[in-house]
Amino acid sequence: VAGEWPGKEVKLPKVENQRMRFLTDAEGDQLLAGLKDRSQQLHDVCLLSFDSGLRAFEIFSLTWNRVDLDQKSVKVFDSKGKDRVVYLTDRAVDMLQRLPRDNGLVFKNRAGEQIKEISNSFNREVDSLGWNDGVNSRKDKLVFHSVRHSYASRLVARGVDLYVVGQLMGHSDLTMTKRYSHLRPDTLQAAVKTLEQKPMADVNRLQATGK
Repeated sequence: VAGEWPGKEVKLPKVENQRMRFLTDAEGDQLLAGLKDRSQQLHDVCLLSFDSGLRAFEIFSLTWNRVDLDQKSVKVFDSKGKDRVVYLTDRAVDMLQRLPRDNGLVFKNRAGEQIKEISNSFNREVDSLGWNDGVNSRKDKLVFHSVRHSYASRLVARGVDLYVVGQLMGHSDLTMTKRYSHLRPDTLQAAVKTLEQKPMADVNRLQATGK
């Protein structure tokens, strides 16, 4: 067309392409066991993501000076350069304690440089388990990023508040965390059940008057 493009103000609808595949505790243990036979380092990277929710690039850029094993925490930068503290499980701490420590990267490639991408051994192990067999939807395919999502889903399933989960995951807003809300249907029902109870203000007033 001649002149200014008439569709420049048109906003395309957002495509719902969020990953929805999560691993249970048992599936996570099964995956880790298989990865350990293929690559100890890949196993360790996957374990760290599964127990901390760290993204692949956050793990690959993690340096030892940002690891505090006494406090069971690490400091990472997200894609926007924002600093956040991530807390570790005991088994993640044990894994890190077994690694050779220096002043550089926690995980390196064979050349001693920063890892750029997840090894294909991850996909080969998933294929051997058959977890993507017959899965055509991108959202339902199991990929390495699913391991990070599994961290959040496991927290939600244990009753951790969505706001807290979002903070641990480094989400910029609660919208990103809401995808896990379906894992706690009992929470909505429990909220409604509170209407059958007397408000605490009424309980305190009745106790004060002796009624």
